[in-house]
This record gives sequence, structure tokens and C-alpha cells, in this order.
Amino acid sequence: MGMKSQLVWVAVALACFFSLAIVSVSAQDGGTDRMVALKQRLATVGQQVKNLEEDAEKVQQEYLDLQYKAAYSNEQTMAVYQEIKQLEKKLVEKRKELGDVLEKSPEFRDMEKRRSTVFNRLSKLREEARLTKQEIEALEARTGGKKE
Repeated sequence: MGMKSQLVWVAVALACFFSLAIVSVSAQDGGTDRMVALKQRLATVGQQVKNLEEDAEKVQQEYLDLQYKAAYSNEQTMAVYQEIKQLEKKLVEKRKELGDVLEKSPEFRDMEKRRSTVFNRLSKLREEARLTKQEIEALEARTGGKKE
């Protein structure tokens, strides 16, 4: 998982956490002040995540550019880089070969089904959390942030 993906998941997790905290506090004691503070914190954290994602993209691109320049800067590094590319190609071929062999195994196929089921369920739950958060925000917008 790339750095950007990890940062996005951190942002989603924080958003879900703070949304649940807001709903919980609001439902328990009508904590309007707490809700306002949490919403401000969520907005601040969201902006920090956005800024960090932008910085991470820039740093990653600079890193890749530097790596490319270094790989082609002289004959020795260019030869090593080409050798690495050939080994990576061979590795991809070998992984495919292994995958083809494993797919023939009933045990492996069963495990793939279990994996697929778990990840599909996780995806659906994340979507449900997103939609629930969206509905809460819409309800709060209609009611001025007051609980109903």
C-alpha cells in the first residue's frame, strides 16, 4: 500500500472516529459545546491530512525523479538498474507461475473465497459507515446540529 493510500485510510479512520464521538457525546448529554469542538478538530485534522498528502505526493515524485536520474547518471548505475529491471521481470513471471500452480489447489481456492468474502464484507461496512456519516451530517445540517 502506497503512502498516499495509507494517509487516505488514516483520514477516513479519523473522520469515522470523530463522527462516532460526535454522535455519542451528542446523544448522551446534548454536548453541543463538545460537538462544536470536535467538529472544529475534525476540520483541522482533515486539513492537516490534505496538506500532508500534498507534501507526500511532492516528496514521492522528487524521490522517484532523483532515483531515475541516479540510475541513469553513469554506466555502472545504469548497468545495475538494467539488471534490476531484468530480475524484476523474472520475479513477476515466477510469481505468476506460482499463482497458476496454487490456483489448482482446492485448499488455495477455498482460502481465496474466504479472503474475498472478508474483503467484500469490509468494503460494504466501510461504505455503510460512509453513508451513515453522510446521513448524520445531512441531518445535522437540517436541524442546525441539534439532536432529534
